[in-house]
Amino acid sequence: MHFLTGEFPHIGGPMIMEFFIDKMERLIEEFYPPVKRLNMGQILWFAVAKDEKPSYGKSMENTRIVQGKLLSGVLVFPLAIYNLLC
Repeated sequence: MHFLTGEFPHIGGPMIMEFFIDKMERLIEEFYPPVKRLNMGQILWFAVAKDEKPSYGKSMENTRIVQGKLLSGVLVFPLAIYNLLC
């Protein structure tokens, strides 16, 4: 909090700063989870939710995103084919 109050004093008072910090921590936890949650050979992948319906003019801001884990073996096969063709 000291960094924010020093660098961005115009954001607001202590309650606003606490709210802002809490929201930032939740965003970081959601989109940058600790690596210890991933097993060897896994990568984190973000995708549009399966039940999300497309519509004209719908932005990604209004689209539900889910995260999943992919095994690195999923990427090995396409890379092997690419290497054979090139």
